[in-house]
This record gives sequence, structure tokens and C-alpha cells, in this order.
Amino acid sequence: MKILLVIPPYTHTKGEHQFIVFPLGMAYIASSLEKAGHKVNIIDSLVEDPKPKEDSQGNYLVGLSWNKLVDRIKEINPDVVGVSCGFTSQFKNTEKLCKLIKNFNPKIKIFGGGAHASALTDKVISTGLIDYVIFKEGEETVVELMDAIEKKVPFSKVKGIGYKDKGKIKINEKRPFIKNLDYLPFPARHLLPMEKYFKYGKNHAHNFI
Repeated sequence: MKILLVIPPYTHTKGEHQFIVFPLGMAYIASSLEKAGHKVNIIDSLVEDPKPKEDSQGNYLVGLSWNKLVDRIKEINPDVVGVSCGFTSQFKNTEKLCKLIKNFNPKIKIFGGGAHASALTDKVISTGLIDYVIFKEGEETVVELMDAIEKKVPFSKVKGIGYKDKGKIKINEKRPFIKNLDYLPFPARHLLPMEKYFKYGKNHAHNFI
């Protein structure tokens, strides 16, 4: 399958800072998917356009504009989109991204992962915008989830996910921690603009004042 992983834009109030860091976790997810034979792309909205843009409420959007981001997603035309749900304070942007994706192609399946999704799996699922939530370590879970989607394996057999079944929220058994980390492929740095992380991450932060 063709899978796209996305870090949504970030919203800040004046005077806050945004860290531009290499998304190591997402890069491991991508390499695990590639190892399983999937075609993978990554869009890190933050590093693609780190210059803050002020809106009518005096907040600052960091990352690709919504129009540009949607155009990129349409160009890639994925079967499945994985969205980052890293911070509770930024979940509104994750929700907005999911709405935009479903509006132009409701057939695209969306899964979410990250700290917010792991901590509040049931609440993320209850929004109705994200089809599946991967909680805790995702490298093995994401591969099994894609197999379930592609081969129509019952989702109840996939450890470490939350989803809806006939309108009811289901939270599956937790997946054990990966014991042999050498089993994991190296992170998929080739899918990300590494030169931009060196450029914008030089001082590790951007001042939005």
C-alpha cells in the first residue's frame, strides 16, 4: 500500500518557541513499513516551512499552510495516512488535518500515534476523525495494522490499537515492549529533508517574537 506519514502544522501564541527536531519515532515507523514492502512518504510540515505566520486571532501557525499541505497529500494520493498526535495542546491541528483529508477523499484510512494518542486513545477515537489509534511502541503494530487493512484481517487480532467496531470503541490488548532493538531497521532518513533539520535546527528553536 501507499502510506503517507504527516506531522501537522503547529500553533503558537506570540513569544513562544517551536523546536525543529528530527522526528525519529516517525522515521522508525516509516522504515518498518518499508521493510514490510509498503511505499512510504513523509511530510514534516514544521521543517518544510518553519517561518511563523500570524492569523487574525494573533496566533502563529508554523509549518506548511493548510492549502499547500492538502495539495501535497493529493499529489501523493495515499491509501492510508498516519498523523502525529504528539501534544494535547496541538490536537486541534491534527483534527483539522483529518477533516481536510476526509473532505477530499473519505476513502483514505487515517491512523494516529504519539504521546497524546497513547494517553487518550479512547478520546482520540471518539472524535470520529481517526480510524485507528496506535498506542505505545508502534513499529510492529503499524505493520500488523496495515496487513489487517489490506488483507481484511480482524482488527481484534492486532495488539496495541484502538478503533471503532459497529459504533463502539474497542481498545485492544497492549503490545509488549520490543526486547531486541537490533531487530528494527534504521530510521528512514532518506524520506526526510535532512539538510533542513541541520539548517533550522542549528539553534534548536525559533523565536516568534
